[in-house]
Amino acid sequence: MLAEIIVASFASTNPYVIVQKDVVCAPTPTLLNEVMGKYQEKPIWGGLGEDSRTVLFVNEIKGTWSIVMIGNDTACLIDAGDMVDDRVGGKKI
Repeated sequence: MLAEIIVASFASTNPYVIVQKDVVCAPTPTLLNEVMGKYQEKPIWGGLGEDSRTVLFVNEIKGTWSIVMIGNDTACLIDAGDMVDDRVGGKKI
């Protein structure tokens, strides 16, 4: 419900587009073992959605990061990269 309100509010004041992106999904334990095992990333932030959880994983030593959306039985890799930057708009976050 909250997401619908945010989208409706944003749509009424700003032009926007809906973008589709291919993502990799797998059983939750499989994807988390890959992110936390192979890449040795640790969860540093999480947020609860209506029917999922979104988690940011980071390996501060290697500089890798992954954003994973976790549902009931399936997790999806939303995005990943290899340059951790704790500054947004020139300000430290």
